[in-house]
Amino acid sequence: MVDRERNITGLALLRQEVGRRLGIPPRRVIEGIMRDAFYPTERDLFDNVLTQDLVRPQLVDLQRIEYTDKGLRASRPVLCADYIRTWLFLNVEEFFEDYLQKGNRSLFALWFDVASGLAQVSSRVYLAEAGVAGQADEWVASAVATTEEDVARLTPEGVQSPDLFGFQIGAYKEGMADAETAKTLLIQDPTGFLLIDDSVKQIKGEFEKARKDAQKSRSLAQIDTFTIAGAEMAAKVYKKIYPWTENLPYRMM
Repeated sequence: MVDRERNITGLALLRQEVGRRLGIPPRRVIEGIMRDAFYPTERDLFDNVLTQDLVRPQLVDLQRIEYTDKGLRASRPVLCADYIRTWLFLNVEEFFEDYLQKGNRSLFALWFDVASGLAQVSSRVYLAEAGVAGQADEWVASAVATTEEDVARLTPEGVQSPDLFGFQIGAYKEGMADAETAKTLLIQDPTGFLLIDDSVKQIKGEFEKARKDAQKSRSLAQIDTFTIAGAEMAAKVYKKIYPWTENLPYRMM
């Protein structure tokens, strides 16, 4: 697990370096990448991969893993998030790692940012579930745990690294506030649909705020069109597979 976390951190640093070299591509370039690479892949996903015959057995496997690990049946929102984080995220991860090896910076940036959008949406489901279970404090504390070296490495060049303690306190307060919001949305709508829609809206709002504040750091780290596309894909996948999570077996026969 540690090696994987270091690998992801390294990829995040590489993504920042790609951002510095590419800058913010012209809108026509971004639209071309979406047209030629993202939309065909998304169509294939929904036409040929997200079928009940293929997905439901994968959901059964995830349910059994959750039961084996925790002794409890996972909720339907958690199963959808698990699917996004395993079957979907890992496939996208293979894309960006492959393009990185090939030296294709544009497509590496596309699929890295798409994966980020997928991960942000699915993570908020776990945050909401932790809030409902009264475990938000533990979940958020784990999520914001970092080291001074990590902060320094992930801070864009030319930007002063934030004070570690101040960074953690601020991130913790934001996380706990968001946990309360996410919990409320999940209680209001146990399907998680409201939560998922709000998560996409939240990501869009973060990029809009960065533009208004003239902050370049996130633009260098991610391209809004790509990350939002990943978030919207996660929302569509979640809503499509949710009906297939009903009455899944959870014990080995």
